[in-house]
This record gives sequence, C-alpha cells and structure tokens, in this order.
Amino acid sequence: MTPEIIIAKSAGFCFGVQRAVDLALETAREGKCFTVGPIVHNQSVMTYLAEQGVGYVDDWQDAPPAATLIVRSHGLGRDVWQAIHARQGKTVDATCPCVAKMHKLAAQCEQSGRTLLIIGSRNHPEVRGVVGWCNNHFIAENEVELAEFLKNISQEQSITMMAQATTVRAIWEKCVKTLKKDCTNVEIFDTICGATDARQRETVELAVSCDCMVVVGDRASANTEKLVKLSQQSCDNVVWVENAAQWPCGHTTGKKRIGVTAGASTPDRSIEEVVTVMTEEMKSGTNMNEGFEALLEQTFKTLSTGDRVVATVVGITPTEVQLELGTKHAGYIPIGEISNDPNAKPEDLFTVGQEVEVFVVHVSDNEGVVLCSRKKIETLAHYDVVHDAVKEDVVLEGIVIEENAGGVVVSVNGVRVFVPASLSGVPRETPLSSIMKQKVNLCILEYNGDRRRFVGSIRAAKNLVRDAAFAKVWETLKVGDAVEGEVKSLTKYGAFVDLGGIDGLLHVSEMSWSHVRTPEEFCKVGDVLKVRVIKMNEETKKISLSVKDPAQDPWRNFTEACTVDDIVKVKIVRFAPFGAFAEIMPHVTGLIHISEIAHEHLKSPADALAIEQEVEARILHIDHEKRKISLSIRATLEPPVPVKIDEDSSLDEVVASADSDGTVDVPQDVAEAVEEVIETVEVAEVIEEIVEAVEEAEVAEVAAEIAEAAEETNEE
Repeated sequence: MTPEIIIAKSAGFCFGVQRAVDLALETAREGKCFTVGPIVHNQSVMTYLAEQGVGYVDDWQDAPPAATLIVRSHGLGRDVWQAIHARQGKTVDATCPCVAKMHKLAAQCEQSGRTLLIIGSRNHPEVRGVVGWCNNHFIAENEVELAEFLKNISQEQSITMMAQATTVRAIWEKCVKTLKKDCTNVEIFDTICGATDARQRETVELAVSCDCMVVVGDRASANTEKLVKLSQQSCDNVVWVENAAQWPCGHTTGKKRIGVTAGASTPDRSIEEVVTVMTEEMKSGTNMNEGFEALLEQTFKTLSTGDRVVATVVGITPTEVQLELGTKHAGYIPIGEISNDPNAKPEDLFTVGQEVEVFVVHVSDNEGVVLCSRKKIETLAHYDVVHDAVKEDVVLEGIVIEENAGGVVVSVNGVRVFVPASLSGVPRETPLSSIMKQKVNLCILEYNGDRRRFVGSIRAAKNLVRDAAFAKVWETLKVGDAVEGEVKSLTKYGAFVDLGGIDGLLHVSEMSWSHVRTPEEFCKVGDVLKVRVIKMNEETKKISLSVKDPAQDPWRNFTEACTVDDIVKVKIVRFAPFGAFAEIMPHVTGLIHISEIAHEHLKSPADALAIEQEVEARILHIDHEKRKISLSIRATLEPPVPVKIDEDSSLDEVVASADSDGTVDVPQDVAEAVEEVIETVEVAEVIEEIVEAVEEAEVAEVAAEIAEAAEETNEE
C-alpha cells in the first residue's frame, strides 16, 4: 500500500526569512556586502548566498569599511545598531518586521521604567537583539524559570512581558498564567509570529494523525528543533533531516500516512528534494513532484488590494486579529476593521484556527504585512439587503455612528444610511446626540444614485413596529386579563403603561384603594407593574388599566358590615373647609359635614377635631353609585340643656336653650326686639325669615344663622 504524504501548508520560509534573503541577493547585485551574523540558520542557504556574493561576519567591525552591511532577520541590539549606522558604509535593514516591533516595545518599556521580561531562548540572536533595547530585563525559557524570577520581586513591580517570535505557544500560555497570578502591574504582548504559530499548530495536528513525521531543517535552527519536539509529543516515529542526502533509505516502508513539515529557515527546494526522494523510494506512480510544485506555487502567490481571501486565525490580541493568508505575508485585522459593531471584541468573534473571509485593504511588501478587513466583507454582503429594502415596509437594524447638521448617519451592517433630523424620531427639544452609538430600527426610503446615498427614517420604522405590535396585542388582549407592563410616562391624571407594543392608561383613581393625590406617589418611569385590563374601547383603541384587586374591594367589605344609622368608630384623616374626612375602615372614608360635627356653630373643623383623633359617628347616608358616605358626630352627642328665655336673656342663652327636639320658647317681647333690629339695619327680608323660624320654634336649625345675623346687627 502506497503511503500518503501530507505536507504542512506553512512549511518552509516564513515571510521574514524570505524578505531577508531577497534583500541580501538584491544588495549583492550592487556590490560587496556582508551580513552581521548568519542571515538565517540554514547552512545550505548561507552557502547559496555566498555563491551570489553575500558574505557574513560575526562582528561588524570585521567587515571592510566601505562594504555594505546587512542587519539579519533576527535583528540587533541598540548599541550595535547605532555603531553600524555611525560607520561610513551603507546599511541595509533586513530585520523581520515582527522582531522590529518587539524592539520598539522594548525601547518603550525602558522609557517608562518597566522591567522587560522575555520568554524565549536566552542564547538566541533574536532574544539578544531585543533585550539590547532595554537595560532592565530578564529572560526565562519556561514557566519554571519565570517562577524563580518572580520569587525575588515584589507583587507590584511593573513588568512588560513578550515572547520570542518562535516560542512554543503552550509554554507562553503557561508563563502568562503564572505572571498574572503573581503580579498586579503587568503588560503582556503576544509577539509570537503568526506564521510560526500556524506552523507549530499544523505540526501538532499532523503528528497526531500520522504514523511518521519528517521535519526538514538545519540543526542550528531553534524553531526547527521546536517542531521536532512538538512532533515527538504525539508521534513515535520522527525523522529530522537537513536535506535529501540525510534521508534514511527504506523509512517509508510500512507507513500509511507521512507528515512533512519544515522550519522557517528551510528553503522550499530542500523540502521538495526530500519529498522527491521519498516518492522515488515508494516506487509510486503518483507524481509527487507535480503536487509539490502546486504547493510551492500556492506559497508564492501574491495578493492585491481589493482581493477577497479565506484566511486562518492564528492569533488574537485586544487590538488585532492575526491571520495566516496562505502566502509569505503576515495578515492582520486591526480592531477598527473587525466588525461594524463598535462594541464588538475580537475574542468574542474569533477563535484560533477559525477560517474567515477577509477583504484585502492594503499590501505592504516592504514590511511583509497585509491589512485586512472583516467589516468590509460584512458591508458587501449587506449592501444588496439595504438596496432591496428601498420603499418596502421592511425594518432594518443599525447603529447611529455620526451626527451632522441635517440629521444622523446610521450604519446598517456597514452600509451608511442618512436619516434627516425630521425623520429621526427625536423630539425637537432633544439633541440628536442623545441617540449616538445606539441601536435603532429604520426603514429605507430612497437611494440617490448620483450621491450614492441611502435615505432612511427611524420614525417610519417606529410606526411600523408600533402598529404591528398594537395589532398583535389588541387581538390577544381582553377585559379582565392580568398582564405585566412597564411605565413609559406620567401625566397629572395617571400613568401610561407599555403592554408590549400598546399603551394602556392607569388612571390615578385605579392605582390604589386608598387616596392617591399624584401618580408620582405611586410609581415612576421604568417601573414594571402588574395591571388588569378593565376597559377596551374598540373605536378609539384605548385601554384602561387598574392595579386594584376586585377581591379586596374595601367598599364591599364596608357595605357587608355597615348600614345607615349604624354608629361606628372613625379616625379623622384630613380636613376640608366644609368638613372633615374620617376613615371608617382601611381605604373607606366618609365625610362629616361641618354642621354635623357639633351642636354649636364652628368656623373650621379644626376647632373641634384633630388629625388622627378617633371619635364615634352615625352613618347618615350611603351613596352606592358614587361610593360616598355621610357621617355625623352631632347625632351621637347629648342634646344641650334647655335655658329659659325672657326679656333679659342674652343671645347665647337663646341658642343654648334649644330643647332636645330642636325647639325653644321665645317670649313676645324678644321677637319684637328682633323686629326693631331688622328695621334698623335694613335687612328685612333675611331677618324676617329668621323671625318666622324662631316663631315656629325651629331654633335648632337656624341657631347658627341667628348668631351670625346678631353679630352683624351689633356691628351696625
């Protein structure tokens, strides 16, 4: 059976190495040049470069003064870099863009007085170059060394941690966990190269599914060594070769699946040669060379602005998503291009290993990076949806992203829609800024082809949503239903409650069985209330609500316990100019008219009563329709003692002389005296009525009027 050979997609040169090699070859065509240290850790590549006129020196001072010096992909420390630039010869910087970014972070770390912590191999040239930009630093190769370092520092020490570009992710994640647990003032930068991360992940996946792993790369390559160790964790049969000449003959026999991977410094031709030897050994008719050429063509493909490609997520940070594009470029999506939702977070939308379609915004061949956008993909996908919604009763959702003099701009999945202020649904007295960054519903009214602009209406969408919700609720709601609703607004006479698309009025009289003066005493906007539908007007589409439970109706309890002429104990709760209100039982009150408080005349109820005072009263009248009760305290009191009246009696004695039946005997000479007063003050009609009442002995009912008239007469 012919074994299946699977080649890792990310095997071979990474972009940083390819860029350095290309720069070296280009520089060699211009004249004598030297790299400061091996440009890559691969002897075959160095031999090839030497044949093309690219030499190398371990110390830059060993190079001829006029020669061009090439800074290798691993980068250099600040002191060496400054010394090289100070010389007379030309300098070409081939530092990997990922490593150059680490140099900047290290320099910033030193400027801010923080301790630089590097997770990586302390003897690796890349690590030595990075720490050369920050004097206060520490290198840990694993979490054990990191733990020892943390024992000797305070928990509050400011630390900035980053990783060697080729660090194994599992080691890095353990170190991150350890640092976060022991330190409170930390900055963490995940600087693992995206291509390296992808290569390591693919190697692990292959090792799990293959019964033989072949790793191609130089023995001096640290990242190749890591691939070997990762392979050995999941596969018992791992072969490490630098080139085809080292292939152990007969090793393909009995194998079913063979995985092939290679370090970042391994040239593609070395991989091809190893695979060719393997295929010849298997004596298969399958032309693996052709398959491998197709793979090489894929790795060297180029990208252009405007391309739409499927990429693999290899890293996620708070500010960007790192991508494997299937080329020698490193792709990334900055935070601003991740989603049309301004509140979206990278970790919520993406996972490592996920395949996503992205839009190529910009290709930087010099830096080897590609700026991508996920937001533009979303926008293109939703453009047709917005266009099809023009003049249709379709409600779309968007986010208000911009305010201008005429209205606001709403982003509907990246498609810009202008909403005039008059159609925003915002009251004139309210600024448009009140809806900034908020999600809104809107309808698309028109598309202006000349200005390439959509015009929408938030107000129209609100009407559609409201009408649809109203119709649905109205069909299902009926009198007597108990529902929950949210208080939307308050008026002087009640509260409007949202029942899920339709508002109902909770009148102030329906808020409690006891007296409620204003709606604010009972509820506020935003409160959720349990209400009962008590009326639905089909013509006006208005709904009346109540929170009062009919089973607990205090009036029913009162009418079942009391009737007219009953004497009940009541409590005075409030005064009015015409009398006092008294509580008979909880939530049931009656009126004691001022004339029913006492036998004598009162100017104010407070002259005889006090709030919270408990007294006995007789029920005079019950109005069941209006739910009103008339009470009398006077009817429970003993009548005043009669007083004999003669010509020498005072007015007070006249009033006090009323019998229990409300009558009094008045002598003829008293009546005549009253008549003389009437003529004197020219109020004949009024006083004559009083005299007639006195003569008919109806003193009890007019005594107060007599007293008042008498006072006025005395004044006259």
